[in-house]
Amino acid sequence: MKATDVLRRDHAGVSALIEELIGTADDQRRRELVATIAIALEIHAQIEEELFYPCFAALSGLIPEARRQHAQMRSLVANIECLDPTSPDFILEVGQLRDTLQLHVAEEEGTLFREAEQLGVDELETLGRHLETRKQALMAAATPEELRARKIA
Repeated sequence: MKATDVLRRDHAGVSALIEELIGTADDQRRRELVATIAIALEIHAQIEEELFYPCFAALSGLIPEARRQHAQMRSLVANIECLDPTSPDFILEVGQLRDTLQLHVAEEEGTLFREAEQLGVDELETLGRHLETRKQALMAAATPEELRARKIA
């Protein structure tokens, strides 16, 4: 699978989780979804920052903005984790996370992924395998805190 396809799949998965979170009123399910989203976003951000973005740093001016968006999403997730799921602020913060993710996805999939196609199919397939391998390794981490502690800046 090409790297861009791996990342598109992640984008769609996190988006679906956020929509489920917005649509559920069950407090326990909200907590579970927030934990799942935190892990999924952290793993996604790490594989992009460690493996995908370095391949395009010289080709694209979008990388600094994409990194800033990752930082913003990490901050929003940390805020959401601290909120009571019944609080009105909870859904407001989740809405901000959804909006930030949508902007990130639109910019990446619109421009950056088109630029990535310059690498060619074989290179994107190889990079996709590396992304999947790293993703599996990160998924072995037990908590979002452990993932954040392992983050490579």
